[in-house]
Amino acid sequence: MNKNLKSLTLKQLSKIGEKPYNGIQIYRWIWKRGEENINNFTDISKNLRNKLIQEGYFVGKIKEVNRIYSSDGSIKFVFEDGYEAVYMPDNDRITVCVWGLKEIYIFGKLLIKFYKLVKLLIKELRMLFLWEWVSLY
Repeated sequence: MNKNLKSLTLKQLSKIGEKPYNGIQIYRWIWKRGEENINNFTDISKNLRNKLIQEGYFVGKIKEVNRIYSSDGSIKFVFEDGYEAVYMPDNDRITVCVWGLKEIYIFGKLLIKFYKLVKLLIKELRMLFLWEWVSLY
């Protein structure tokens, strides 16, 4: 099994916990709160947090492999796993397009992966440009 908690489904996360609801707790820490340190999952028992760490589980990050800047201010991001995104500034708005080159035939999985990737990309863009107002909605 993959040890990157971000790559596991909610069902898989539920199986690695002491109780089935631990999967929901782990999922919330990663995807709702953006936490990357298992030790900070404070609503999960310390024993479970230690077990996850000892068994080699971790919260992976988006791995950017290339960034291309354009003269019009656009930035293309290329990520591992065949995903790409383009940030396009306009006068009074910003557009971000995200697409994937893998698993296109699995629509449900693709949609979930895109949603997660867009959430992570927005988090990265917030840090990169210090935007407080960027959101997924």
